[in-house]
Amino acid sequence: MIAAALKMIFEGVSTEIIEELTISYIGMEYREKIGGMVWGMKRNRQEILNQFKEKKVYSEAAKLLEGFEHRGDFEIQVILRNLDNVTLTAALAGASGDVVVAFLSNLSDRMLCFISEDMERWNGTEEEILAAQKKILELAGRCNEMNTLRP
Repeated sequence: MIAAALKMIFEGVSTEIIEELTISYIGMEYREKIGGMVWGMKRNRQEILNQFKEKKVYSEAAKLLEGFEHRGDFEIQVILRNLDNVTLTAALAGASGDVVVAFLSNLSDRMLCFISEDMERWNGTEEEILAAQKKILELAGRCNEMNTLRP
């Protein structure tokens, strides 16, 4: 399948035909998922970020990440590199809009689309939020330790 798709790409075949070839190998579930992803990616970056600006904190206990909106992009990016998507989604589901925007604005367009979609559908518990936020705090602490060790 990969060889056939590559051959079609090099021959200049339209992307729609290549997509149909891929879907025929993978199945209809993939087609439905990819259709939703394409729609989500058509929303522009700023629209996605704006949708979370007014987000409220999940609860008083879930304010562990408040203050991260003032952290630098580099530190947030280091944290993001060491997080899985499930943890990030849970942590941001409980955070305020400013914190969410600080993290999401440091993601690629594709990851921004995926994480924002996951956040919209997320229906976990406060315990999951707190565990995820504590993991981010732990990573931030390690990041701070590494910065103090540098000459």
